[in-house]
Amino acid sequence: QIYEDLVNNDEEFLQNEFINALCTHTPLNQPNLSIDIDDTNNFLRLDTDYNVMDADTSQIQVVQNVLSGNHLNIQGPPGTGKSQTIVNIISNFLARNKSVLLICEKHVALEVVLNRLREKGLDKLCLPLFQYNEDKKTFAKKVIDDRDFVSRLKYDDVELSNILISREKKIADLKNYAD
Repeated sequence: QIYEDLVNNDEEFLQNEFINALCTHTPLNQPNLSIDIDDTNNFLRLDTDYNVMDADTSQIQVVQNVLSGNHLNIQGPPGTGKSQTIVNIISNFLARNKSVLLICEKHVALEVVLNRLREKGLDKLCLPLFQYNEDKKTFAKKVIDDRDFVSRLKYDDVELSNILISREKKIADLKNYAD
């Protein structure tokens, strides 16, 4: 049904600047794409950083660009951290109660990202449509089961605070070591 929607409405979809650029391989001008910041450590603030995977400066900048409202297409050779960056983008949006649509040219890329999200316990917040091509009952059951699981989660504020305090100490130790 998604495929039919795309085929039947292709002209309407192509009116979106980002989708048009992605589908026709034309450049997309986003003047606010770069973030000017003198100290990249400012990206790692406890109140705004919801990265769940290790990230280098360039990956953190990509996450910040997306959080600033920019669209992008992540490309690169194997082993360059694309899936880690995508998982961090998704985790940051989920932490802000936002939705994310991830489209990949290859099915295996979706599997890699979903597996990384599963490792971090975020898979229950995802709806992997690529896994349910035929059986609507299985799909509906999975959605209901995941919804029920998420609704039963209880958050321990003390435990979360301790984790954040520990993380803040590690960041401070790394900064002191680097200086």
